[in-house]
Amino acid sequence: NGVKLRLMSSKLLVEQWKAYGATPTPMSYGEIYGGLQMGLIDAQMNPIFADYSMKFFEVTDYFIKTYAEAYLGIPTVNQVLFDSLPKNAQEKMRQFWSEANLSSAKWIEEKNNSDMEKIKKERPEVEFTTFSDQEIEKMRNIAVPNYSNFSKIGGKDAQLIMDTLIKDVSDAKKALGI
Repeated sequence: NGVKLRLMSSKLLVEQWKAYGATPTPMSYGEIYGGLQMGLIDAQMNPIFADYSMKFFEVTDYFIKTYAEAYLGIPTVNQVLFDSLPKNAQEKMRQFWSEANLSSAKWIEEKNNSDMEKIKKERPEVEFTTFSDQEIEKMRNIAVPNYSNFSKIGGKDAQLIMDTLIKDVSDAKKALGI
């Protein structure tokens, strides 16, 4: 509650973290280190590899793995354009991005783990915490009622996108057995 949390400038992220009780503070990426150092922000949301490469760990004592967001590229294409492509081209694009995202996710997880070990070695006093299943469920219970804001903020088709994302996550969990 009340944690001044640096986020990207996104109304959706701001509203979501307000629901969690944080004080979202949009700030450019280049201002994070100084913001942490001077106490303008208490925390920030970035993958571990960014925390290591940008040296945020030098001015951060605690890290929490929240599973709040995957840090992957998300391919996008205009639906009209995509639908106009030959079916074999559409399938090749789907297959390529499916494989690319899976291998990227594996690489990012390995990179984050490696950089976390480097941080521990360089600053042994830093504490790492991983949200428990109960803590994740508590966050989920706070998040779900806020979903209605997304369609208000996102405009036309935002609800369709949200529903599709929720279904995709559910399907992925089933496919992965989690």
